[in-house]
Amino acid sequence: MNIHKRQNQQIQRVLADLHRDPVKVQTLLSTQFNGITSQEFAEQFVEQAYRPVYKALQSLVSPPGGSLPLLNAIPVALAGKKGRPRMCYVLTEWGAEVVSLLDPSIGVSPPSLRNVQDLHHRFCGLETLLSAHQQGLILQLEHVLPYNQHHSVRADGYANLGERQIVLEIEQELSSNNAPRAVEKFERWQSYVTANGGRNSGLEMYLVFNLTGKNLQVTRQRWQKALAQAEQRQGELLFSVFWIPIHAFFGASLSIALEQATPLEALVLEEEEAQLQSVEPPRPETQTLPAWIQPFYADYMERVTAYQDADTPRLRILKFVELAYGLHQVSFHSESDTVRYAAQPRESLWLMRDYLHHPKNQALLTELKTALSWTQKRTGNFGVTMYRDAATRIIWDVFLRQHGFGRGGALRASFQVPDFQDNRSDYWVEVQITGDVRKEISYIYLREKIEAISWMLSSLFIYPEELQLGVPNWKYQTKTKGVKK
Repeated sequence: MNIHKRQNQQIQRVLADLHRDPVKVQTLLSTQFNGITSQEFAEQFVEQAYRPVYKALQSLVSPPGGSLPLLNAIPVALAGKKGRPRMCYVLTEWGAEVVSLLDPSIGVSPPSLRNVQDLHHRFCGLETLLSAHQQGLILQLEHVLPYNQHHSVRADGYANLGERQIVLEIEQELSSNNAPRAVEKFERWQSYVTANGGRNSGLEMYLVFNLTGKNLQVTRQRWQKALAQAEQRQGELLFSVFWIPIHAFFGASLSIALEQATPLEALVLEEEEAQLQSVEPPRPETQTLPAWIQPFYADYMERVTAYQDADTPRLRILKFVELAYGLHQVSFHSESDTVRYAAQPRESLWLMRDYLHHPKNQALLTELKTALSWTQKRTGNFGVTMYRDAATRIIWDVFLRQHGFGRGGALRASFQVPDFQDNRSDYWVEVQITGDVRKEISYIYLREKIEAISWMLSSLFIYPEELQLGVPNWKYQTKTKGVKK
């Protein structure tokens, strides 16, 4: 039996199973808007209660008879949503093929998710769509609006409410490096409105922020600055701009959610630097900022701030993973000189040193220096097992303890020494992530993020001189009694 024939038989079995359960068919078709669905959205789309929809979703994730999954279940925690993360059901390639057979008029594709932000962006879009459906309104996701023949703008969400054109733009963290795209967005919509009646177009833009706390404050201020810059170049915008947190849509109709929006006021450019300094921790004055580190520094500081602002154990470990990943990737991305030409990871080392010397990490830095010096003085008296135990204690009792982590949980780290069977001859820290945290990050760069944490911890022992923690063992000379120098 050839492959094509087997695939056709499997498709027929899947279709036969689906047609026996209309709820399952409609639940799968609820992904047609942006390639995902949720328990709440599927219930509304199918017009069924919790239990039958939940059962249908589980069957689509784990089909009977060993068939390929039509949906993948991924937990998603949106800003401002309390409790356990909700489950996002993402259409697979196999699922998209089955949808096209169930309804050829649906042109949905499996989502191409590059990172967790892409998934959050898509899930936020589904939340706004759910709010519109609760009110019986039509909201189009990823809607393209053409103007001036060969130009167009794309709205994350678009609804035509009589004389009002509602545009929803879902936004997450905006780094200083990406701030110019915010200016360009305002300018493109200004061109669209100008070509479609100016203020008479009735266009209202709502920036929907999937952020809370200081991250929201910093990002909102950057959008305010972008608005000011756009108005400097374009004149006063011919449409209104508002901002609103994503949690305003939770359980609310679209109109009620929009009523909670706040006008986005242009930030006086002279005030922007002072306002950002009030919410971002200062860089240590003892560190100079080389030109080659400047493109990465703003994103790095945002990760540091996000970790320091984490106020729950769950957020703490998630933001710690993102911090380690950011530190590692600046020198170890696929096109970096470190990966391609074996160059020193100078960017990662510079930022790691900056992090260790941050004012809020002074207790950590002092204890690290003391622990590493104590271990170095006794290296000659240690066997392999004792040295491994001492290094593991430094990792857990000093570094990770100062970051609020304890042994026996979702984060596992142990100092490893090579043996004669290993291809590698250097020390390294082996890292594992388990439990709910692994589920939250497993679908996006899990291997790279574990590698990043491993590098972060290993660097304490491999690069003590570069990190200003001490000197390498071969440069360290112990004092020997009875020997004159």
